Amino acid sequence: MWGAYTYPIDPNHMDYPYSRVAPVELPDSMGLLKPDVSAPGEGSRSTYVSSGTGYGSAFGGTSSATPHTAGCIALMLSINPEMLPADISKVIELTSVEKGAPGKDPRYGTGRIDALAATTSPKFTVEGVNGGYNLLLNATIIPNDTARELAGIKISTDVLPQVGSLKSLTFELTTGANETQILSFDLYWDKDKNNMINEGDRKLKSVPFSAASITFDSLKFKFLDTARNIILAARTSDWHPDKVLFW
Repeated sequence: MWGAYTYPIDPNHMDYPYSRVAPVELPDSMGLLKPDVSAPGEGSRSTYVSSGTGYGSAFGGTSSATPHTAGCIALMLSINPEMLPADISKVIELTSVEKGAPGKDPRYGTGRIDALAATTSPKFTVEGVNGGYNLLLNATIIPNDTARELAGIKISTDVLPQVGSLKSLTFELTTGANETQILSFDLYWDKDKNNMINEGDRKLKSVPFSAASITFDSLKFKFLDTARNIILAARTSDWHPDKVLFW
């Protein structure tokens, strides 16, 4: 990174500090402040197949920092594969441990990566799609409906890094229906926020009928600073008459 870079530089790729003279530390040719984050880069050890002990000798530099960062990102994506590159960058920077000068600096970036903080979702807010605690969409079910909308919620967060993962969601209900009338309860992401299951909305999870508590686990659903809507729906069989659901 330091010293003169002697090879021709494509102007379209001048987004990293190709030439710097120590100890001057300035933003690169595009005005971007690099690096974004830092990671452990000294005295790292890893498994090594022919070492005789199972571990290789200590190593450091970017050869250490890069796999540490890649591993942190892999953990983030294992929790929420819906995360986009911009989400990953935002979370990993805003959850890093401050190092060096306050704020983002040209030596540590925003700080040292913190895998635990990067994979721990912030607190979020949940409200009914009708506002407040009002989440009811339909109090009755009808026969032969592939997705009868029953209830809906809006989820969001205003806590940094404003990106998180909803892992589990439970609905409590009392109903006069049974497993012969309701084949399954299904959870959908209502992408267009119209409180209806349409083409383009995405099914997140399906669980068998329950007359009391409905829990959807292992959701891996991303929530942001702008509300995202989720709808609970019932898939019904051919039967008569309607049954009332008491929520």
